[in-house]
Amino acid sequence: HAGIASVYEDLNAQMDEPRYLIEQRVQVTKDLSGSVDLYDKTLKMVLDWKVVGDTSLKKYKKDGPSNQYRVQAHLYGMGLFNEGYEVKSVAIVFLPRGGNLRQMHIWSEPFDPSIAIDGIERMRGAKEVIEMARIEAGKLHPDRGSHAVKEIAATAVKELESLLRDRSVVLEIPSA
Repeated sequence: HAGIASVYEDLNAQMDEPRYLIEQRVQVTKDLSGSVDLYDKTLKMVLDWKVVGDTSLKKYKKDGPSNQYRVQAHLYGMGLFNEGYEVKSVAIVFLPRGGNLRQMHIWSEPFDPSIAIDGIERMRGAKEVIEMARIEAGKLHPDRGSHAVKEIAATAVKELESLLRDRSVVLEIPSA
């Protein structure tokens, strides 16, 4: 991402009024924030870079982005909207890991706040499940033969937290 960012920083430096926001931090909700790879103020478009292998690139060209990537793009749009920017569209730029930019694929669609809101609600639901699993794991008493169950519950909590922290799923979520 750093190489791409420097290209847009150079472009901004050549303009009287910078056109691009680069690696812009946004606050989507009180406890959900992230960093937008690029926002084009002229096109009013959020762009998110994804560097992928050949197999994934073919899949994204054929089927479009995963729902996780799609929601992430709209969450970035919501974050910029919250900061007063007009957002007309979101785009995911799939860059081939091999470096041949002729193979890149750009997917885009109009910004839809309802997609971001649905993602926020799913995140909140997942956080509730994590909290319930923590509570239940804490109630289990290892002296009563439930040590294995407690370990399984603790592992499930760690995996859910890891999934939620993965930027490809839903930006960044502070740990509880």
